[in-house]
Amino acid sequence: MLEVKGIDAYYGEMQALHKVSITVKEAEMVGLVGSNGAGKSTMLKVISGMMKPSAGTILFQGKTISNLPAHKIVDLGVAHVPEGRRLFPLMTVQENLEVGSYLPGPKQSRNESMEMVFSMLPRLKERRKQLAGTLSGGEQQMLAIGRGLMSKPKLLMLDETSLGLAPVLVEAILEIIEQIRKQNIAILMVEQNVNICLQFVDRAYVLENGMITMEGIGADLLNNAHLKKAYLGL
Repeated sequence: MLEVKGIDAYYGEMQALHKVSITVKEAEMVGLVGSNGAGKSTMLKVISGMMKPSAGTILFQGKTISNLPAHKIVDLGVAHVPEGRRLFPLMTVQENLEVGSYLPGPKQSRNESMEMVFSMLPRLKERRKQLAGTLSGGEQQMLAIGRGLMSKPKLLMLDETSLGLAPVLVEAILEIIEQIRKQNIAILMVEQNVNICLQFVDRAYVLENGMITMEGIGADLLNNAHLKKAYLGL
């Protein structure tokens, strides 16, 4: 479904990604793990069109998207739930969800998508008239995910969904992500919490200093000696 081939990306003169290549298959859950500053969020920004790569190619369902504007990439079926949620705090839950379906295709099926999101995330339905800025951290993360789903994605990219959440809320968010995958939506998940991510995903890539240094089945990587020492303190 997604093929990222040899991507370089820069912030000014600083190179953030070095010849990065990853793939995501249909309905697959793939993790991208690494420490702060490794380039994980940059990778998602490049895929979603928020940043342009300086080299390399990105294909989505066989179509080159590397140089498309962000809204065109969303229209093809790629949704990006950014780190920090980036909600509109003075808009209601329902209004934030509606923003997720602003493109013509998703807009036509807005009511159907809204019901799907509310059935998957019933707490949002209870708070549909509440301002997003007054929600708890866990509820805001649910809303950010729900807004991503409103664009009817084939690939949902999640950036640091567990960040700042209590363990019980992290578990609830992971259950929601599992439900999403059952809807035949592929997931690319960026996580600083390596332990959580590798237990949860099908496959994962390890990004260090802007380069892919390892890849494999999540459970296998969890037992890797270098990963245990570098990220799990074992």
